[in-house]
Amino acid sequence: MNLKNITYIWIALCLTTTLTVQAQKDEVVILSVNDIHATIDQFQSLKAVADSLRNIYPKFLLVSAGDNRTGNPVSDRYSEPSYPTTALMNAAGFHLSCVGNHEFDSGMDQFCLQAEHSNFPYIGANVSFKDTTKNKWIKPYVIFDFEGKGPKIGFLGVLELNANTHIPDMHPDNAKDGQFADVISTIQQYLWLKDSCDIVVLLSHNGYPTDTLLTSLFPGFADIVIGGHSHTLVPDNDFHHGTLVTQASSHLKYATVIDIKLKNKHISKVSSKNLTLKNYPRKDDLTAFLLNRFNNNEHLQKVLTMVEHDFEEREELGIMMADALAKECQADIAIVNSGSVRLQALPKGPMKMKDVYMLDPFDNQVVKFTLNGSQLKQLLINCHNADSYGAAYVSGCAYFCLINPHKYTDILEMTVSYSDGSSLEAQKTYTVVTSSYVASTCMKGIDTCIEPTGMTTTDCIINYLSKHKSINYHGRKCVVEIAQ
Repeated sequence: MNLKNITYIWIALCLTTTLTVQAQKDEVVILSVNDIHATIDQFQSLKAVADSLRNIYPKFLLVSAGDNRTGNPVSDRYSEPSYPTTALMNAAGFHLSCVGNHEFDSGMDQFCLQAEHSNFPYIGANVSFKDTTKNKWIKPYVIFDFEGKGPKIGFLGVLELNANTHIPDMHPDNAKDGQFADVISTIQQYLWLKDSCDIVVLLSHNGYPTDTLLTSLFPGFADIVIGGHSHTLVPDNDFHHGTLVTQASSHLKYATVIDIKLKNKHISKVSSKNLTLKNYPRKDDLTAFLLNRFNNNEHLQKVLTMVEHDFEEREELGIMMADALAKECQADIAIVNSGSVRLQALPKGPMKMKDVYMLDPFDNQVVKFTLNGSQLKQLLINCHNADSYGAAYVSGCAYFCLINPHKYTDILEMTVSYSDGSSLEAQKTYTVVTSSYVASTCMKGIDTCIEPTGMTTTDCIINYLSKHKSINYHGRKCVVEIAQ
């Protein structure tokens, strides 16, 4: 047995002994995760940790702050999209989840189907359906009282809205059946929970900066904020205006243990501790069985091409995606928004179908239109300002941005050029392709006729890669940003 395993066992024994002693007192333990993004292979560790805590603490809750799906084609491309993630969350014994923006990536009806299959409720007070019969699948809040023994813990769920689109960060087509309200005004409607519950937890899919802001806008309302969306690993015991704020990074790399000690059913002390799940030594047999079943997919293992050199930057991957759109749709220029590039890197070697689906899980339609040089520049500015992930990636051109260092969306100067460095002409027209998402969210102020190509972004990438025995995008750049 190596030293690492001995260390893990020693920590586990110490943790079990310590927690058993603590459990003699009146307390509640919440195990929280967020932004799982269908990282189903980590559920063996998550369930092992949850079961350990569940066996020690009679008053135990397992919750998610949203974005449970999207990111793993084993789940995303299942015959019933996202079912593997739902099944594993059921197996792990989740009590509750906030809705995240990616919960609706296959449409709101598909979300309802997964909610129906879930053994736990979803909450989101600022989300509702135009068809009110479907509102049963998203509750505004849930109160746990541990079979009447107390304490009463009220969980209020809130979901972020994009400042530009006024819907969650998602394709507008997937939001058309929903209604979304402002987060701040929504919370104001539920301040009564403070008087009705012993403990209030805000389950928030808004990002860490917003979560800390909410503690200042509503001081004393929430005792705990369990957050998601920004993929932040919030330090242990992070208090703002007397409220404990937590978030456990993303992709089940961590989980947060929130320990609530009680006196007369009210909080006497609350603390948080992040646990690493990646190399957790204990595994769970039930989840192992389910994982073997779900991962058995030959289609995802099909090799498309060979990668000669590691993709080391998202920009290199984004340029490859843009090249695929431009070549397959016979366009002068292709634009890929930064947020649609979902891998940070990719090692050299065989590139498989699974890699493509992880790189581009959204499978948006590709559209084509004609722009002059001035309009193209405006579109790139719009893409830059609409995407919190950063500037868009392009094929057929390159561009330079001079940005106000105090405000990222204030572009002081932009120069667009051909790949060889010569400038694009302001009045010359160019055939441009991009995703329907970009066309839906970034075309403000641009008048042109948008036509569907009949292809998806994923189709283009797969076809493009299949035509090349190998690819090498090492060191490729298409955008330079300087803050001055």
